[in-house]
Amino acid sequence: MSIETAIVARVAAYSGLSALVGTRIFPQGTAEQETTKPYLTYSKISAVRQSTMGKRARIVRARIQIDVYAATKLSAIAVRTQVINAFDNWSGTSDSITIQYSTLDTEMDTTELEGTETEVKRETLTFLISYNNPEAD
Repeated sequence: MSIETAIVARVAAYSGLSALVGTRIFPQGTAEQETTKPYLTYSKISAVRQSTMGKRARIVRARIQIDVYAATKLSAIAVRTQVINAFDNWSGTSDSITIQYSTLDTEMDTTELEGTETEVKRETLTFLISYNNPEAD
């Protein structure tokens, strides 16, 4: 029960996205080079918690990065569109985490080399996600 597990659960529950990537979602840096594309990676870039009167923060504001890796630009765009649909303006409960609000912050697209010859299309998205702190008093 963490924001990371809530993200994985959201991908699985969002049919337009799970139809494209299935269960191919990994913490950043853990996908194998031979992983079937398209796939996603995710990481928590930062989280802000403001304690009040000696109590743990009730709300956490996190910056989450989701990267799309695809073999073609069209595939990358299709997956990127579904990631945005799944996570922009997202609220509700996912893996016992209550999401207050989520908004798309930045988008970036690049092409990388996988090994020495194969190009991989990468779309990087960051979201600002506010959620209830499961560790709050």
